Amino acid sequence: MNIDLNAGQGIQITGPAKVRVIDGKLSLLGSIVPPDQEIIIREGKHFPFEAEMNSKIELDAINAQYMISNDPLIPLDRKELAKKISEFQSPVKVMVLGNVDTGKTTVICYLANYFFSLGKRVAVIDLDIGQQDIGPPCTITLGLLDKPILKLSEIPLERMIFIGKTSPSGRMLPFVSGARELVDYAQNTADVVLIDTTGWVFGSAARSLKTAKIQALKPQILVALQKEHELDHLLKPFELSTIQIESLSVFPQIKARDHSTRTFLRECGFNNYFKSASARMFNLKNLRMQDTLFGTGQPLNDEALTLVEQILECKLVYGEKAADALFIVKIPQSIYNKNNLEKVRICFGVQEIRIVNKNEEKGLLVGLLNSEFKTLGLGIIENIHYRENEIRIFTPVVSEEVQIVQCGSLKITKTGQEITSQDFLF
Repeated sequence: MNIDLNAGQGIQITGPAKVRVIDGKLSLLGSIVPPDQEIIIREGKHFPFEAEMNSKIELDAINAQYMISNDPLIPLDRKELAKKISEFQSPVKVMVLGNVDTGKTTVICYLANYFFSLGKRVAVIDLDIGQQDIGPPCTITLGLLDKPILKLSEIPLERMIFIGKTSPSGRMLPFVSGARELVDYAQNTADVVLIDTTGWVFGSAARSLKTAKIQALKPQILVALQKEHELDHLLKPFELSTIQIESLSVFPQIKARDHSTRTFLRECGFNNYFKSASARMFNLKNLRMQDTLFGTGQPLNDEALTLVEQILECKLVYGEKAADALFIVKIPQSIYNKNNLEKVRICFGVQEIRIVNKNEEKGLLVGLLNSEFKTLGLGIIENIHYRENEIRIFTPVVSEEVQIVQCGSLKITKTGQEITSQDFLF
């Protein structure tokens, strides 16, 4: 369908949809949309266009969802915020907080375009590991603008750090330390560093994470998107600090994305990332494993493995012992005697025993790192040949620098579907 807009009007379109400017002049988040350029809006995404002059657009969507407004879709407080940020010396760090679906990403896009148009070097750090835009899900990323953007996914990926799950919960320490690493890199590269965050803002764990993140990243400006005062519990600890706190209104027309939509967007992100992947076989002698007990000890000899089999009354494939833990791989059909675990622990003098089924690691998402702990990319474990010391990983990474395999806790298919909602402990 074709839609006419008068100068000064705005239209917010919710995906999935395809938009093309037929005539006139439209801007999206401070960036002018070129004539005849098709803009694809993914499902669950909301794009606010503004007519700079009388315009006509073509909207291609089934059951199109859109809203025409006579008021600007970029509220005045966003424009005032941009001017306040301009008063700071470079590099200036701006962190944006908000509940899920409050428009954090939209604010980041607008500010990025604003400062890029002024000739500033702009870096965007995306800490939303569940709804990643610059890189694949389960990572935190850094991108550097090289042109105006219509969405964060258009920013070229500069650095990526693997976290391993879709929420910071359970991974807070690597999450905060990784964010600090990205900020250190960004402030040595850019004039303006914009930090997008997760929508996890309620509960004691969320409080702890946000406080640790703010203290570690030390933004000069803390932006809070809130309808009333729902973020005050996160802001109050910093009200007497040197951080300048700015509150922004939440655009009332934003619609919350449901769980299925958020899952779908993650699947799309994974599917896009792994579309050019292939299987690679790695020799475990040349790799080191992280965030798992596997690979951190010495393999059990046949006598020790037989002893464990006899105590647990099950058939085992592989085992290894570290100073504090025992890692055991068993035949899937074989059921072990849980009542005898304490006997094994005392016999081998360990604090922890972890038992997994053979091939249970299939689908586990992993990060592939070099010797300097730089994330080269992601992979999906296909299988591990324990006795042959080999691991097969499905990955788009072709670099020969891979020396560390960092295990996550999420299992997915090669096309991005999440296999289980529960964290997998390997």
